[in-house]
Amino acid sequence: MNVVLPVSVSTQACIFLYSVLSGMFIALIYDIFRIKRRVIKTGVLFVYIEDLLFWIIVAIFIFIHVYYFNDGEFRCYILAGAIIGVIIYVLLLSKIVVKSFVVILNSIWKIIQFILYILTYPIRFTFRIAMIPVKLLSSPAKKLYRSARGAAKVSISKTVLWHRIIKNAKKKFENIIKQRK
Repeated sequence: MNVVLPVSVSTQACIFLYSVLSGMFIALIYDIFRIKRRVIKTGVLFVYIEDLLFWIIVAIFIFIHVYYFNDGEFRCYILAGAIIGVIIYVLLLSKIVVKSFVVILNSIWKIIQFILYILTYPIRFTFRIAMIPVKLLSSPAKKLYRSARGAAKVSISKTVLWHRIIKNAKKKFENIIKQRK
């Protein structure tokens, strides 16, 4: 027979404070997803997947919290502490955390872009040098192509015209032969 020992008030207060901290941590996890969405634009489907992932993480985290701190017994003050923790975090820290991390990550991204720009400069410079003969040859080639295309259009239109003339002459000749018979 299992004997259930009552939990002391001090133990319940500690569990409540851990629940408040857990709520703050849950809000921080959500802010991480918000920061990711602001830095990297994602589609609606991926947002739904992220939200599902967030709630799975939250459920596992709350389960571990309840199991570890309260031997698996879920009490209302644990839920209340988590909600209070989320509210405290959102009111006091959320804006600061999100804005600062977005600024930091955007700055890091700009630094990476600048470094890549510097590292790829020799390749871009070599490519520009190699394109000079191509540009010099492409201008006459374009003119030649345009004139050939124009000549082909004229030739085709003349061919079509001669085809019509021959076709009409053939019809007239056949009509003359039919009339003589």
